[in-house]
Formats: sequence, C-alpha cells, structure tokens
Amino acid sequence: MPHMNPPRNNPDLRRETNCAMWLNMRVVLATLLFLGVAPTNGLECYSCQNVADPSACTSTRTCAADQSCYKQSRAEPSGRVYDMGCRGVQVCGVHLPGLIVGRSLEKRQQAVCHQCCSVSLCNAQLCMDIGSNATSKILACCFQLS
Repeated sequence: MPHMNPPRNNPDLRRETNCAMWLNMRVVLATLLFLGVAPTNGLECYSCQNVADPSACTSTRTCAADQSCYKQSRAEPSGRVYDMGCRGVQVCGVHLPGLIVGRSLEKRQQAVCHQCCSVSLCNAQLCMDIGSNATSKILACCFQLS
C-alpha cells in the first residue's frame, strides 16, 4: 500500500488551498474597491437639462462633496424650461440669474427661478411656485441647511 501524506502535509493540497484563499481574497478586495469608488457623502440629485416638465425627470446623479442640488427655470420662446442637477455651493450662494455679460437683451435666457437645497433628491420640490411676483423670483436663490 502506498504511503500517503496526511492532507495538511500534502504539498499539492496546500498549494490548491492557498490558491483558493488567494482567489477569494482578490474577489473580496475587488468588491471592496468597487464599493469604495462611489462617493459616500455626496447628495443624490435629479439631473435633467432643458426639460419642459421637471416631474418627468427620473435620472439622478451623485454630487461632489462641495455641491448642492439645484433647479432653475427660464423662459424661452417655446415656453418654460427647467435644468436640474448639481451645482457648487458657492455658486448657489451668489447666483444672480439673468446677468449675462456680452449678450443682447433679446438673446438672454431670463431665469425665472434658481434655487438650491442640501437634502438628497430635494430639487424635485424647488421652483414650484412661480407666481405673479416674478421680480422677486428672478433673484431667488435659497440654500437650505440641514
């Protein structure tokens, strides 16, 4: 009867076990790296450009840590259009819509509303009330702290 090494002393079995452990470790590391790529502290915001109906916007994006969600509406010859997405918090604080240097008055896209917020998916609720007081809405820019 041939002499057999116990399984723990068998070099082939140890090599296979080490290889399997190494492969499992690589899979775990790859998974952790993949999960670590997504930003964990950015807001999730609705993100659409030039849409007539902002409630139809279903695409989202994760903002950088120094960004807020925003929604802006503007009047165009075809009607009111909306932009939604991420914008730097410093831009949200100082944005003055309609002040575009170097363009004729006829070609300016007059912003009727520009608002920012700092809670995930909050920009769906912005620029909802664009009433008769358009002048105050033109300079509207709010940043909700939470």
